[in-house]
Amino acid sequence: METEAQVIILGHSYVRRLEDFMRQSGRYSNLGLRRQQARVQCFGVGGAAVSPHSARSLDRLVDFDSCFDASIVILHVGENDCERISSRIAAQHIYDLALSLIHHYRVR
Repeated sequence: METEAQVIILGHSYVRRLEDFMRQSGRYSNLGLRRQQARVQCFGVGGAAVSPHSARSLDRLVDFDSCFDASIVILHVGENDCERISSRIAAQHIYDLALSLIHHYRVR
């Protein structure tokens, strides 16, 4: 018997647009995956950033409780930070976010 994987996609407006596309398209709802295999959820907010100092910080805009025990989390983040902070600092924030998801929300 197959176990359903919980797939979470977090990010900015691209992820929100992906969610809209999936909702409008019968063929690609759930990214075209069989529901017995995976359940895909998108959490996208336009203008979201990974910097915790940003007013549009992803951790302020998204309820990460929905990520609890997720099998897979896909982060599509960082682009909105590029003009505000260095790529090295953005990479550190992405790494910190990933660690938080693993340790606090038990993402596998």
